[in-house]
Formats: sequence, structure tokens, C-alpha cells
Amino acid sequence: MAMRRILLFAVALLAATATDAAATDYATARRLVEENRLDEASAAFRVLAQAGDPLAQHWLGSLLDEPDGATPPEAVAWLRRAAEGGDRAAAVTLGRALSRTQPAEALAWYRRAAAQGSAEARLLVAAAELVPPVVARFTDDAVEALATAAAAGDGRAAAAACRHAALRPHLRPHCLTAALAGDAEAQVVMAESAVFPGEALEWLHRAAASGHGNARARLALAAAAGWGESRDDSAALRHAEAAASPLGHTVLGLLIGAGRGAPRDAKRSAALIQQAAEQGEPVAQTVLAYRFSHGDGVRRDIAEAATWAQLRALNPTAEPPVEMMGELWPLAPAIIRREIADLAGPAGMLDALGRATQLRKKLADQNRWPLAADSAMGF
Repeated sequence: MAMRRILLFAVALLAATATDAAATDYATARRLVEENRLDEASAAFRVLAQAGDPLAQHWLGSLLDEPDGATPPEAVAWLRRAAEGGDRAAAVTLGRALSRTQPAEALAWYRRAAAQGSAEARLLVAAAELVPPVVARFTDDAVEALATAAAAGDGRAAAAACRHAALRPHLRPHCLTAALAGDAEAQVVMAESAVFPGEALEWLHRAAASGHGNARARLALAAAAGWGESRDDSAALRHAEAAASPLGHTVLGLLIGAGRGAPRDAKRSAALIQQAAEQGEPVAQTVLAYRFSHGDGVRRDIAEAATWAQLRALNPTAEPPVEMMGELWPLAPAIIRREIADLAGPAGMLDALGRATQLRKKLADQNRWPLAADSAMGF
């Protein structure tokens, strides 16, 4: 999951230990971050990071991350240097960066930070132990056995292997076999990896024709954003209503909240989005956090906003790419999280992480939470 989603207030608490000259540099770089001049901020922190300062290395690694994709190797490298240099906050951020693709190593970094006294890391360790990812139940040997069977022509094995491709990219070739054989989940994965929008839409239409809810929801997104085709709010609303999935409810809520394709209804919009958020939909969780922070369709409640922002940080599921969201939801998750963190304060965000951990367990116990990153077959 991307580190621009990760709150950087813990880093700021350590800045007071720098020399006066360095503090001036930090103040300048922090101001650039607050002004959203991130390229300039990265350049300012790079100077300090290259001099061996773990705090600056943490900032630089966080700022180098992409908000809607896998963490770049350079970002991971800077975070690792900071964490190995004793920056416990960097160890937490590094753990978050690795949590979707390397959960075991992520947990090791959380434990290291917890041993160094990080209260946030202790809660993250507790969260991992309370709700272990389902991927742990699928050993590498078992998944490779599926891949071997798929390579030998077993269509059912190809479909099963494809369901693990989110964390194991080398399995993606089996998705084409399964997709051509009519497996809707594999067709969604093929849409994800398509180079051109037209190709992606073709796979989504195939999956939607088989009744795949998230495929219909992504078609709704495409129609609403004009991605790969002309913008069509009526088609977007129709696809979203037919999706009957958490992402479908999210898109429907956003459309109704914006008055697109239907009269604007803030309360119904918020109810749909909360329903999807409780089912683990990452976009819905981000939007709901924003709604609570602004009192849009719900009562204004900063503590509740912080809880949903932290719950999103615990969610391994990937979000649709920003170009598919378009004007429907143009606000970057990192900006929303930073705004809520400023309102809640460090202590409030830490308390919210504890509430989010317990809520995650409660929803999982009710089978309303996607426990595994392997189950994240969307974009």
C-alpha cells in the first residue's frame, strides 16, 4: 500500500532533536510539504538524507512513494536505511509499504519498532495477530502446485492460480488461460493488466456479462470518468445499481452525492458509502473518513473520521487507478489523511488506530471484511 497514505506526524515529533541549522532545513522542507510542493520537498530532504540523517531518509522515502501503486524500490531503500539507522517511525512506515506484498517482513518491522517503544507499532502487531491474513493459509508450495497443474492444461487450476496473482505476479500468465475459458475473476485481472483502456473495457464487459459485480462497478467508474469512452452518467448509474458489490455501492454513493444521473441525496450517499466501507472497500473508507471530517451527509465527528482513515491504512486491498476515478473522487487519499491528522492530532490518530484495529476484528468476525490481500483481485 502506498506510503503517501501513511501519516507523517510521528516523524515531525523527532525534528526537535536536530541542530539549529538542520531544523531550519527541516522547517523549509516541511513547509513545502504543507504547500503540496512535493517535488521541491523531496529535493530538500534528499540533501539531508544523503548526509546520513535517518529522519530525512524517512521523509524522502515517504515522499518518493506513488499514491496509487506499488512502493518504488528507491522509496523502500530510503525507508530501510532510516529504519536500520534506528528510526522507529520509519520502521512502521516501511512495514506498511511491505504489508501487501511481503506481510511476514512487514510484521518483523512492526515488531522491531514495537520493541523500540512505538505504541503505533504495538497496535499494528496486535492487529496482525488478531486478524491474520488468509494468504498465510496458502503456502508457497500449495500455490506452486496449482501453477504446475495450470501449466499442464488444468483449467480449474489456472483459475485458482490466477486468484493469487495479486501477490504473485509470475502467476498472471495463467490468468489469460482462465479468462479465455470464461472465468470472470480472471477477466477482471486481465483488465487490470491491460495496456489500453479499450482492452480493459472489453475484459470488464466480458466479466460483467457473467454477473461479476466488481466488473460492473468498474464499468460504472469508466462511464462516470469518461475513461476509455465518453462520459455517460446514466450508464454509470445503471452499472453501479446493477453491480451489487461494495465498489458498486461506493460508486453509486458518489454519483448520488454529486447529483450525477440522479437527484443529489447526501444522506443516502453517505449510507451507501458506509455500507461499502464496512465491507472493506478502500475507496469507501477514504470517502467516509472525509465525510465525517466535513459533516457531509453525516454528523461531523473528527474521532470517527480518524478511525476510518486508520482502518483504510490497515486495509491491504488496492484502489482503482486515479485516472478511473476522474472527477467522481478527485481528492488524493494522502491529502485527506493529512487533513484529518491535523484535526485529530498525534494522540487522536493513535487512539483511532486502536479503535480501527478492534473494528477490523469485529467486521472480520461478521465475515464483512476481506482478510487477504490475495482476495484483492481489482485494480
